[in-house]
Amino acid sequence: MQPVFLRRSPAYSFLIALLCVLLTACGQENGGIITPTPPNTTPAPSSTPSSRLPVVLVHGWKGSIWGNVFSGCPEDYKRYVPPTPVSEEGDFGDLGPELREKYGLRVYYARLLSSPCYTPPVEANVPMLMAAIDRVKAETGEIKVNLVAHSMGGLVARAYVESSAYRGDVAEFFTLGTPHDGVDISSNWLAILLAPKAMDVYDYLGKQEVMQDLKRGAMSRFAERRQDVKYHLVGGDLPIGSRTPLGGLTYLVSGGIAGDGLVALQSSARLAGDIDFTKPPEAHSEDLGAPDYFSKGSKARQCIVDALVMGKDCGVRTGSAQAPAAGQAPVSLPPLCKATEFATLLAKYDIGPHMPDALREYTKDCYQRGMTALELTEAAVKAGLQIRLLSIDSKVATGFVADGSGRRSGVLPGGQVVEEIPSSRVLMLPEATYVFYPPGEVTPEVKGSGAGTADIKLVRGSESATAEVVTFEPIDVTPQTIARISPGGEPVLKIDINSDGKVEVEQAPKETREIRSAQP
Repeated sequence: MQPVFLRRSPAYSFLIALLCVLLTACGQENGGIITPTPPNTTPAPSSTPSSRLPVVLVHGWKGSIWGNVFSGCPEDYKRYVPPTPVSEEGDFGDLGPELREKYGLRVYYARLLSSPCYTPPVEANVPMLMAAIDRVKAETGEIKVNLVAHSMGGLVARAYVESSAYRGDVAEFFTLGTPHDGVDISSNWLAILLAPKAMDVYDYLGKQEVMQDLKRGAMSRFAERRQDVKYHLVGGDLPIGSRTPLGGLTYLVSGGIAGDGLVALQSSARLAGDIDFTKPPEAHSEDLGAPDYFSKGSKARQCIVDALVMGKDCGVRTGSAQAPAAGQAPVSLPPLCKATEFATLLAKYDIGPHMPDALREYTKDCYQRGMTALELTEAAVKAGLQIRLLSIDSKVATGFVADGSGRRSGVLPGGQVVEEIPSSRVLMLPEATYVFYPPGEVTPEVKGSGAGTADIKLVRGSESATAEVVTFEPIDVTPQTIARISPGGEPVLKIDINSDGKVEVEQAPKETREIRSAQP
């Protein structure tokens, strides 16, 4: 998804970067030509080991925000056929020549329909990818290929592999900086100001219909991981000191979300199933920082070589399941909703200050499958991650935590969500409110918004290596009920029934237990 616009016109780099981060959560559209339903058969295995199969490199987006306004595009822009991209090296550096000359692999390039004038939805580019694969199979005699896809190219490849069009001819599949979960910069004030129209304006200006597939959640219509395909995901987490001025700007405008300068880490890693994932400190493109995915010596390049030449994973493989027998349909793997495994994965990759975002998103995805935020937070503490939790399971109560400086994070009585405490995140669901915050002394407060019950739990403690899980008996609440837990000391739930400032009921915990980090 690296636009030609970024390489050729530095004067417009600010605008393209700014609009890239404005892609915001919207509804998904599916008017494409490919149905995301897997076939009922498993293809016969290839006669060639995957490490010796031909490699097809699939480039990303080559659009421009200016469309036919400044690019001289014809009026009938949808019939416009883009020229061959600038060069193979312009898309992948010298990765192709290295694979071919140093390791003896047969390397080919897919050419997708994408230009400053027009880029269609991902399904419309599937025939372009299929044509490239057919050409490779015809020239080599092989029945399978390996795909290495950059950015938008990864979405196109998924639209093929995970749809009814798939013909069982892919052995291994790599995505580098691919926005599997779209681009969602929810903390960006400008995105909030313009949402949900920002994407539509962008799409209109640039005639870039693929932008609808870059909306948050749009690619969820392709949710079947192929058991006969080995998935490798690479998502960069570029340090601020390694970014260009443009890359630094995208970091600041996005609210400091971890990523490769264009695609958030959470989005590039967000696929369920049997996935090998690695997080190198690399950029989406050279315009955003150094090294980028295709620089000499980059970890992304080494990942590709390790897998294609040495046959080994380069990161952590999660969610594996036994492949179906021949003739059986592929297994649909649910998201990984096991708190211990997810917390271990977070610790392995040292997500650090971005861990609250991951906790919030993970809890949201797995909530309906019975995984509680309390379970996840306990596992996170045991894995050595510094996180605490106020958990309010109730349809008629919300709450927040306040620190000694008066900063609050949670849901205020009027319904406003605030995240004033650094490294805190709030998740408000129809039946629960979860406030994740770093270790420290805080005062939790719960406020009734209707008549009913509230189940209150707390993971608290100011020491990073030790936390305390506090569980109270469910309490009855009304719109006049306020309940607080004093910081430090013995935890006591003090309930003001009629909001007059007096405590009518005090409740000791039902259970209190200590949890310790595995890492001192």
